[in-house]
Amino acid sequence: MELFGSRAWMVAFLAFAAGLHAGAQNFPWNAAAIAAVVNVVAVPASIVGNEIALRLGRRRWILIAMLASGVFGIALALSAPLHWAIVLALLTTHAMLVMADSGTLTAGLIGSAPPALRGAAMGFYSLVGFGGGMLGPTLFGVVLDLAGGAERAAAWAWAYGAVGAGCLAAPLAVRLFGGGRAA
Repeated sequence: MELFGSRAWMVAFLAFAAGLHAGAQNFPWNAAAIAAVVNVVAVPASIVGNEIALRLGRRRWILIAMLASGVFGIALALSAPLHWAIVLALLTTHAMLVMADSGTLTAGLIGSAPPALRGAAMGFYSLVGFGGGMLGPTLFGVVLDLAGGAERAAAWAWAYGAVGAGCLAAPLAVRLFGGGRAA
């Protein structure tokens, strides 16, 4: 949900943030160009994230990446009035953190599914992922509207928080329900 929610609204958020800046503080490129570059730059974070998981442990890395992406999403939204370089640094970091657990989650699924069920497991994984891809942008927009609209930085923070809520709740859920089994 967070991946597609944040990607779908990235250009609109950048347009909002750029609208808060004038003159020398203005963004160096248009919102669509920035979003395109950030999305391309963030892709390798999935591979790098899986390499980190091999060293730190899969469960630990997933929880770190999820918690960090949720926090950085809210920080990104609240950064809109700040200098464009801060906004772009937070945007890029957030996009990378959202991608950072992707390869690890996929590798964990393949590694833990019985060989005879790996295809079905991947199919279900894709179904859930793309279902979240449908719900994420919708949830983001609904929360943005309910929190006061696209002209309020606080509304953007609520929207980013809403799509990142699962990531923010994951460490608590694992602590409460995860038991001692290593991922």
